[in-house]
Amino acid sequence: MEELKQTVVDELKAKNTDGKLTKDEITALGELLLENTVAKMSAPSIKLLQAASVDITELIKGAGESWIAAMKKKFLLDFS
Repeated sequence: MEELKQTVVDELKAKNTDGKLTKDEITALGELLLENTVAKMSAPSIKLLQAASVDITELIKGAGESWIAAMKKKFLLDFS
């Protein structure tokens, strides 16, 4: 997630006048996160998760959402 934030998110936010991502940008980032994460996973790890009936897509999305929630919480704490 941090890699994606540094390479894509910050640039997209800077291009928008309100500094926020659009819904389409958020959707595209979710797809990019999934693609990049799966690309970095080894074939044996993917097979292991599939054999255990783990939904890899949901696992990655959940981790991403958790990271975003933690960053929002940290942001709020830093400015409170």
